[in-house]
Amino acid sequence: MPPSVKKPFIHLALAFVMVFSSFWTGCGKIGDPIPPGTVLPPAVTDLTARVEKREIILKWSWPDHPDRVVRMRILRHERSTSEVCSTCSREYTPLVEADINDAKFQRSDKGFYSYHDREIKSGFSYSYIIVACDNLNYCSDKSNMAETDFQEKD
Repeated sequence: MPPSVKKPFIHLALAFVMVFSSFWTGCGKIGDPIPPGTVLPPAVTDLTARVEKREIILKWSWPDHPDRVVRMRILRHERSTSEVCSTCSREYTPLVEADINDAKFQRSDKGFYSYHDREIKSGFSYSYIIVACDNLNYCSDKSNMAETDFQEKD
C-alpha cells in the first residue's frame, strides 16, 4: 500500500475503533441518583432480634429520631436451621413496609421501636435488616443485621 493511502487508512481505522468501543463501555447503574446536598436518613445501628413465645421481636432506635423519616421497611431472610452454609449469600425479601406511626411498629417513650414477627416456622433461622425512608423516598443505608433461630418447644 502506498504511504499516501496508508495514512488515511490508519486514521479511518482508529476512528472506527473509537466509535465502536464507546458502545461497549456503557455506564452501568451504580445506584439511584441522589441530588447534591440531600441528607439521607441515618441508618439503624442497634437492631436486635429475640424469640419470645411464638414470635420474634425486633427492637431498634435512632440516637436522634429524624422528623423526615416517614416509612420503615423491614427485610427478612429465612432459611432452615438444618442448612449449614456460612458463605451463602442471603436474599432478603420485604416483610413489612409501613408508615413510622403505623400500629405495626410500637414506640416506647425511650425512643425505641419494635416489631413483632409472628409469621415464623419452627426449625428456621431468621435474619433481618431495616431501612428508613423519608417523604421523598430517599432511604438510609441498610441497618446492622440481626439474626435468631426459632425452635418450638414440645
